[in-house]
Amino acid sequence: MDVYPYQVGGHGLLQWDVREPNRLFKPVIQKELAFYLSLHSSITPDQIIPLRQFLPKFYGVFQKSIRALSESTVASTMTQIELTQEAPGNANGDPSENVAEWVEQYSKMRYSSSLSLHPTLKSNSEEGVESSPLFIGLFDVNASWSCPCALDVKVGTRHYDDDATEQKRARHISKACASTTAQFGIRLCGMQTFNAELGTTDRIGKLAQRKLDTEGLPVHLRHFFWNGIELRTDVIREILPMLKELRNVLEAQTLLSFYSSSVLIAYEGSIERTKVLKENGQRIASIWMIDFAHTQPRRHAEDNDDGVAFGLLTLISLLEGLLQASED
Repeated sequence: MDVYPYQVGGHGLLQWDVREPNRLFKPVIQKELAFYLSLHSSITPDQIIPLRQFLPKFYGVFQKSIRALSESTVASTMTQIELTQEAPGNANGDPSENVAEWVEQYSKMRYSSSLSLHPTLKSNSEEGVESSPLFIGLFDVNASWSCPCALDVKVGTRHYDDDATEQKRARHISKACASTTAQFGIRLCGMQTFNAELGTTDRIGKLAQRKLDTEGLPVHLRHFFWNGIELRTDVIREILPMLKELRNVLEAQTLLSFYSSSVLIAYEGSIERTKVLKENGQRIASIWMIDFAHTQPRRHAEDNDDGVAFGLLTLISLLEGLLQASED
């Protein structure tokens, strides 16, 4: 197991196994695990199901085991584990009752009252094997690219859930006001770019981008799509319809509030590989929603989304502005 080489945002370090290049492993956060399990329940409401197309595929929960091969060498592996949870129930023909059951189940799982892990997690009797923290297995959205470019865009104007302490709420509100979050509903949280002229990659961390102002936001956004030779307008044109569809999906649902989630934009940086993908009718870019540790069921259907749709509209407008400027 190695540290995932293309991580551009987030807190915990992602893990990666070169033997399974299509997967990455993210440290388990109970509330985020509850989100993924609820999105794949047998009674997941119809209005939530369209969101699945924008989520990395969920492979389950894994445990990392470390084995000493010698005094100076260790080997680590990921093993999928079983989850024991309350039966999700069966659709009974009454949509309102199914939705209510789903919301109740999801709310319970966020606090692990209805979720327990397989007993093998509590102890590992095999000699020489050390059990480590748990991980969520997810599809590696950069697996398709030879020269991945990725941008983490945190969306929304509120980045804490209802459980946050007053101190944590104050800290997030202060951070939002000091960045582009409060005014625009988005904040850039790290990017990796590829310079096609030099054949090199470059990274900008979230701390540098947190300081961006009204003028700096579009400049950094343009930098993400600049490859040293030209602006990747082909990528922008491909992701704009995806962003608009994601916004429509999020506005149509009334059950979840997405606090502190991000939209991850990824694309192929290699000009040669991009040509091959286009010739084969394949995508050269993709967008994904990630980070759901603070997502929660809405208390009331009429509650707003605290700026998520607004943030996506800002992002869409900025990208359309880049296209317009490139044509002038």
